[in-house]
Amino acid sequence: MRFLLLLCLAAALGTPPAAAAAQAAPDTSLARPGTRMRVTAPSGVRRQGRFWFLRGDTVWLLTGLKNDSLAVALAGGERIEVTPGRKREQWSAGCALLGGVLALLATQLAAEDVSGNQQAGETGQAVVATAGGFITGGLLGWFIAPERWRTVTRRPAPPPPPPASP
Repeated sequence: MRFLLLLCLAAALGTPPAAAAAQAAPDTSLARPGTRMRVTAPSGVRRQGRFWFLRGDTVWLLTGLKNDSLAVALAGGERIEVTPGRKREQWSAGCALLGGVLALLATQLAAEDVSGNQQAGETGQAVVATAGGFITGGLLGWFIAPERWRTVTRRPAPPPPPPASP
């Protein structure tokens, strides 16, 4: 009798959690966890954070430095957008190159006198100005890099299973 009771208890405790875990698995098809996301309601209220998961009609976002969770209910008509972030390294490199070339060009144009000869000692100034142009352009590119958002759409919920026939 005791063996049968333990067997029933093990079967009751072992099976439902696996089935419940399979049913309640969070949906991450909208975006990868950690992706920056913003949800804009039709009224204009905007919520922003890092995507955690989607369960039912609720998007869960992580906000702040302490990863506070924020549940955003989706009633319909919301705009959901994700971004890969700013491509700051590319913008910084491009602007640094442009700044350096423009600074070098400016020093070369300013160094020529009326006869077209370059004055002695201008090479050091050209090097310093070019380095300054690289640094200034790089910093400018770092701060002006745009953040591009793209709209994502939710997949419709699958239809309910057909009723079991007796």
